[in-house]
Amino acid sequence: MLSNYLISKLMESKKYMDKNQALQNLLNGTASEEEVNLLRQLLASGEISIGGDMNRSVVIIGSGNKVELTAEALGILNPETSTALAEGEPPYMGMRYFDTADAGLFFGREALSRELASRVEEEPFLAIVGASGSGKSSVARAGLIPALQMGAVHVITPTAHPLESLATSLTRESESVTATATLMDDLQNDSRSLRLFVRKMLASSGMLNLLLLVDQFEETFTQCKDFTERRAFIENLLAAADEDDGRVRVALTLRADFYHHCAEYEGLRLALEKHQAYIGAMTSDELREAITAPAQKNGWDFQPGLVDLILSDVGTEPGALPLLSHALLETWKRRQGRTLTLQGYADAGGVKKAIAQTAESVYDRLTPAEQTIARGIFLRLTELGEGTQDTRRRVKLDELRQAKAGDAVTKVLKTLTDARLVTTEEDSAEVAHEALIREWGTLRKWLDEDRENLRLHRHLTESAGEWQRRGKEASELYRGARLKQLQDWLKEHGDALSPLEKEFLKASQNVKKQERLRWVGVAGTGVILLLMVILGITGKLKRYIYQPVDMEDYWVTIPAGKFLMGSSDEQIVDALGMCSDCDFSDEQPQHWVDLPKYQIGKYEVTNRQHIQCMQAGICAGNALRRGRDLYPVIDMNWYDAQTFCNWVGGRLPTEAEWEKAARGGLEEKIYPWGDEVPTCIKGLPNSANFRGGEGCPNTTMPVGSFSSNGYGLYDMAGNVEEWVSSLDHAYPYNAFDGREDMNSLKARVSRGGFWLSQDNNVRSANRSSLGSLVTSNVVGFRCARDMP
Repeated sequence: MLSNYLISKLMESKKYMDKNQALQNLLNGTASEEEVNLLRQLLASGEISIGGDMNRSVVIIGSGNKVELTAEALGILNPETSTALAEGEPPYMGMRYFDTADAGLFFGREALSRELASRVEEEPFLAIVGASGSGKSSVARAGLIPALQMGAVHVITPTAHPLESLATSLTRESESVTATATLMDDLQNDSRSLRLFVRKMLASSGMLNLLLLVDQFEETFTQCKDFTERRAFIENLLAAADEDDGRVRVALTLRADFYHHCAEYEGLRLALEKHQAYIGAMTSDELREAITAPAQKNGWDFQPGLVDLILSDVGTEPGALPLLSHALLETWKRRQGRTLTLQGYADAGGVKKAIAQTAESVYDRLTPAEQTIARGIFLRLTELGEGTQDTRRRVKLDELRQAKAGDAVTKVLKTLTDARLVTTEEDSAEVAHEALIREWGTLRKWLDEDRENLRLHRHLTESAGEWQRRGKEASELYRGARLKQLQDWLKEHGDALSPLEKEFLKASQNVKKQERLRWVGVAGTGVILLLMVILGITGKLKRYIYQPVDMEDYWVTIPAGKFLMGSSDEQIVDALGMCSDCDFSDEQPQHWVDLPKYQIGKYEVTNRQHIQCMQAGICAGNALRRGRDLYPVIDMNWYDAQTFCNWVGGRLPTEAEWEKAARGGLEEKIYPWGDEVPTCIKGLPNSANFRGGEGCPNTTMPVGSFSSNGYGLYDMAGNVEEWVSSLDHAYPYNAFDGREDMNSLKARVSRGGFWLSQDNNVRSANRSSLGSLVTSNVVGFRCARDMP
């Protein structure tokens, strides 16, 4: 460093230039070598210094003056902070979670990791619950697993087929595909299979115990659409964790906003009550260590003030960790030498804007054709929420490829992967983190612009996949109202289809063409036999063999006249007494509705009735429901329900028709039987299948298990919610205000309570809103029809 004596002599020299003028010349690119040397000497002496903040470029701070510097000027003045990048590996993960191999970079969660490890060693089951972005996956993979002393560790994510994911992991040492398939079948058929398989596996390997970590457990609800497979997966996990010898430990990570989905499964609900660890926000000290320790371990430095600024930006938001990690990675990419700078942090967009800024930047560099492909990729990688946040969705790479743009899709996908916006595995892809879905405004706009069309496309994707898995059975193809609706959608979105989706639609359209054939003038036994042969070959014979069943005593006539629809002020007060946090305003104003005479089903459509429709080649669905013939059919979306009702010569009831039928002639009463509080005890006039306390069924029951109302209708309160034809419009009800538009993609109304409902949900006036493509194990339907 230059001595004070030399500096004083320099300042006395006639050649000394005013430092402010020297700074100005440096910025203009006209500074002489003498001026540059002077500024360097003043910098070395400490009379001037380099500083900065989030909203400024790096500046020179002098005697009360601040002058912003360009990166070029800074490099001339202080070569040590040159923009030249020092070589090295990034110390941050970006939006990727820390995996077991990244444990060496995982800091700030040591105490939590030890606590979780201690609990897993003592408890056979542990749910690690937290907000999206709270670091659940990272602490489970890079914190918990290294802290444990377990014999074997298997880490899975559920995917759309959790039993397959589980079986594939457990049989990874076997070269036999049959071993995986056999285990899948065993898991499906017996909840003890996982426990027995693991015991046998441990015995043969000589290992003492096993940890099964199910990361992103919420995929069990968002991606797995098969209720039977979902239940089998959950029951196997619980049975394995219930083993007395403690050789199996089950841990799972779960997003907090999916906690309520677990309540549908009694064993899982009880396990969560007793064995869960809620992950909150990291403390300031933990965050500081998570920021600085990975960099210091690998020889990277921070410009003074940068860490404090980052901590201030992060705050106490529990879901900010992926935002932080991505901002750190982007700041590291903009490093100067081996130093992460304030300028680099500002250019990256900081904690709040880094992810969106990166995504927008990458998207803007694509050609218009590539942008269209990228939009399609991100939409396919997003699972639309139903009352919850949108989430990421893991998809097969084949689904992303478009028939006419396979190479272009591969190129765009590589671009997104290189930018760490998307992660890919051997045959699948997903967005790097849900924070991208939350924070990138362009993607949010895409998702909100045409949500119902996205749901329609997503249902097509799932249906095509199921069709392929079932050997391309004709019963899985689209028919009726759903196929018509999709044909309208194809006019604008046909280019977005994958090869499998196109094949599925072509097969559906071919079936429709076959069903339009009309045969007339048939005479003679030989011609009839020939016709039968032709019908058998084309599959149309099924329609004549399989006719609707159990319809003789199905229809109940509801008399014409007015009824009082909705809830009165007094009834709203009563409802709020049952649920003080609920909003019942959509049930008002209470108003009179005049309806002509019509007929409605005595009970909800059963599995036996619906399977007959499948056998006829009309309806799509899951044939695994055999054995529960008289239970209400579930997991049917609005189009499924409408297709069945059309097949039996009816339609879905309007919302007004459903409520009038439910009230059983008691318009001013709360429930179908009156004002008495409901009970789940069979045989009583006010009984219904709902969550009414200890001893209630807690599952669907055969139709007609509980008492009927004044019209002789069963299950108008409880068992399952029921689709109606009406769109979700505000009251008063008016059949001519557009709510009975059968071609609309907007959300429909569902009515009635279900087996997990509270008492306020089984009221006759209770309404819910569901997207037309939603399927659920608590939603069924009954049919109605007009009368001459």
